[in-house]
Amino acid sequence: MKRPAPSTTAQKRQDLREHMAQRVLRYLWWILLLVAGIQLFNILHALVYTGWRLHTPASRVYVLLYACLLVVSLLGLACVPFLKRSLPRSAGLTLWLQWIYCGFLLCWAVMVTLYDQRVGPGAETYLTVLLTVAVLAELPPVPAAVLLGVPQIALMLALTYYQPTKQDNFGLYLNSTVLAAVAIFIACYRYLSQKRQ
Repeated sequence: MKRPAPSTTAQKRQDLREHMAQRVLRYLWWILLLVAGIQLFNILHALVYTGWRLHTPASRVYVLLYACLLVVSLLGLACVPFLKRSLPRSAGLTLWLQWIYCGFLLCWAVMVTLYDQRVGPGAETYLTVLLTVAVLAELPPVPAAVLLGVPQIALMLALTYYQPTKQDNFGLYLNSTVLAAVAIFIACYRYLSQKRQ
């Protein structure tokens, strides 16, 4: 079987990058808007729940976490029009910024999950964000493995330090690891399907 010429292969890679960047910019703005809206609601809920005083350490920590994600999401939203106007030149930058945002979102979810351990052993926030990133983000295999695998390892290593009492975390470790592996598979499958097309 004849191999494609290097210039053709490079052009196909560039075409794939542009296609992925176009998809990111087509859908990213409403995802950023949704995330920002949820954080705004969470902040208002915390303020109302505490009588606008935020008098407990937990309420202040949660509002700080919500505010950080709100600010980052709004910054991302502000970048979308500029990136759209600059295509196809900004294709690589668009993908890099998307990966950075996904990494920040997953780290944020890990921090929220670790802080939640003082009231219960759940990991719903982290698992929801993990699957959402796998399904919606444009991630080639290596970024997918790094972005979806590293937060899982960090969560497993840090979990016991944030739990007030000793707990059996085997089920959580197993389920979250399987889900992280599935998330990596989903992201890689989506990327390879687009590459074939």
